[in-house]
Amino acid sequence: MRLVFLSLALVLLTACNRSAVTGPTPSAANAVPVVAPPGPYSLAGSVSDTAGRPIEGATVEIVGGQQAGSVTTTLADGSYTFGGGFSAAPAMRANKSGYIFDSTNSYTTGDPPTIYRWFRLGSSTPPIDLGGTYDLTFTADPSCALPLEARSRRYLTSIPAGNATLRTLTLSGASFVTAPAGYVSNVVYMSVFENFVRFYFSDPPIWETLTGPTSLYINGSADGEVTGSTAHFRVTGEFEFCGVTGNGCEKEIECDSTNHTLTLTRH
Repeated sequence: MRLVFLSLALVLLTACNRSAVTGPTPSAANAVPVVAPPGPYSLAGSVSDTAGRPIEGATVEIVGGQQAGSVTTTLADGSYTFGGGFSAAPAMRANKSGYIFDSTNSYTTGDPPTIYRWFRLGSSTPPIDLGGTYDLTFTADPSCALPLEARSRRYLTSIPAGNATLRTLTLSGASFVTAPAGYVSNVVYMSVFENFVRFYFSDPPIWETLTGPTSLYINGSADGEVTGSTAHFRVTGEFEFCGVTGNGCEKEIECDSTNHTLTLTRH
């Protein structure tokens, strides 16, 4: 993980409101509007639940403005498109039986000329209340050739009581890297649909200082159901051990895998 990564992370942080991240898929849905040349634009976007999972077969309708009355449905990946000819974002709605409206966001870009709009649909069943103090333990895939101290890391966090579908969790209990302004190295973003939870720790990743001039990046996402005081999630992402902190990595050891794990344990 070199300086080019840090630059990208800072750009993404500037472009996203991380207190309202939609999952993973969370970041794009909250990107600040991009200044773009006048249309015409095509119209595209996606529909997901409040944990960031795509919703297939949702109805997306233009209810005001250009092409009012046009209707389409989302594909398996939650995406939808309308034809071109838009000069501004029209009034729209998205719905599907069994879901309720939660939120929407959009941005416009001139490359290619497209208006993107994301919809989040919630459940009439309130999200699980996860209020409490927890250990978050990240464990690397056993096949990773990482130093012993980089194979498993445990952090402490608190989740406020309530049924919010979006949370920003601040980690403690370790020495996190003091990064450039705007880069936060000790947060995990959480989104919830009923008792299904998604954790997102990418752009920026968790960045911890280890023994001596070494550090560890944990970068990726995890999701699954929470049914008790301890829950286990499979992590898709990367553990990256760095021999030198500061202006980049030397002697780095990277391990990308879908078999890392995250364990959430309530105190």
